[in-house]
Amino acid sequence: MAVSGLLEPLSHSARDILRELIRHGLIPGRKQETSILIFTRDQAGKHEFLLRWNPRWGYALPAKRKESTEDALAITQGVAREELGLDPSTDLTLSPAKVPQLQTSGITRTKDKPGYGAPTDYEHWIFDSTLHNPGKLQSAEPLAWVTEDEIHAGVTADEQTIPGSPPAKPHKISPTVFQVLSGGDYINWIG
Repeated sequence: MAVSGLLEPLSHSARDILRELIRHGLIPGRKQETSILIFTRDQAGKHEFLLRWNPRWGYALPAKRKESTEDALAITQGVAREELGLDPSTDLTLSPAKVPQLQTSGITRTKDKPGYGAPTDYEHWIFDSTLHNPGKLQSAEPLAWVTEDEIHAGVTADEQTIPGSPPAKPHKISPTVFQVLSGGDYINWIG
């Protein structure tokens, strides 16, 4: 619970100590690695981020869980191809983010596989994505461009439609979006 960020204030050093205890099996815990795509654009003077709907936890950054033996870049290219309909060799350029790895903690909200509602440390491999062909974006799930203000509020403000995806209705944004974007220096910690 303490590692989840739900108990505040808790110093970074205290969290680091708890993570080490978990890593050594002295406190039960779960670790999950992810690969994340960050798409940004400037629209009407506002910086926006591309989020994809996930029925389990709301809007989230395009991402996929990875096994420690899998290559983070290859998984990220797979997310672009399989979830967004993009060809990673022509439709976008991927590069490691300014903060290429970031750790967040949380308690999974799902009571079934894979998290079973357990406290989890997430190790995120983050890639900046330059979109060359925005018209090729497509998804079976709604896509939405959201502002920093919406991310701070934790909800999309308007019904949004991106061609190539179903209509995106206003809905909650996963807290992990805020954690990754603020920890990765994309948005301010305080709105």
